[in-house]
Amino acid sequence: MRSQLSEFSYGYAVVEAFGRRWRPKLLAAPVLPSLVQEGRADGGYDVLLQRPGILMFLQFKVPENLTRSNAREAKLGILATPYFRFHLMTLGSPQHNLLVSLDNGSNVVRYVAPLFHRLTELDEAYRQDQVLQRSIFIRPQRIGAYTDEKQHVVVFRNRATWFAISEPRAHRGRADEGAVEAEVDAAIREHGRTALGDQRLLALRSEIITMLALHFSSRRQPFDFPPSGLSPQFRGPLEDIAYLSRTYLSAETLIVSAGK
Repeated sequence: MRSQLSEFSYGYAVVEAFGRRWRPKLLAAPVLPSLVQEGRADGGYDVLLQRPGILMFLQFKVPENLTRSNAREAKLGILATPYFRFHLMTLGSPQHNLLVSLDNGSNVVRYVAPLFHRLTELDEAYRQDQVLQRSIFIRPQRIGAYTDEKQHVVVFRNRATWFAISEPRAHRGRADEGAVEAEVDAAIREHGRTALGDQRLLALRSEIITMLALHFSSRRQPFDFPPSGLSPQFRGPLEDIAYLSRTYLSAETLIVSAGK
């Protein structure tokens, strides 16, 4: 059964929920070029970048809800119905492997998916401030990189156990918002003094551009950066990282900074 949710509405609810959960201890802010530009006028983003902090990349997934006994993973005996399934972008796309590369401890990277599929359930979770508690957070590193171009999916019923397929691999361990917060805290302690500095942001931008260029070159496809349509008034390493993340990784970039 196809989900009634959109990635935009679900992603908005997740980001807002993280913002509520982490204030005043932490501040999570999405990186949008217009907001960065506006922030420079009153010091909003400049102040944020002066605090210890890290970048967080979230790719929101809206999974299918499988209910029939002839669903592929049910027939293979991996999971009993009902369960959820989302696809990884591996067919001719650098998305997944780039997210695995970014998931190196100095950034926090997650696939984020709901444990529901109806609009009424999203409304209920939003009203009750349960969006994070009713979501699963999966590290790309735990799935690992793929060198083939087969179709790969992730299936789950709850947050306790999930499977990465085409070759079924069971993954156990925490996949909740508490595990995300613990990793954010650890990353800020270890990397927070340098992760948002110009040197690190320039290096990260270069790393992403190099990986994308290699991918497209291997397929004899053009990759031009910066694109001619990207307004120079928004240009800077942070804005470029957010643009590349959204355009090529379908991931939102958040600044997660230690609060006052």
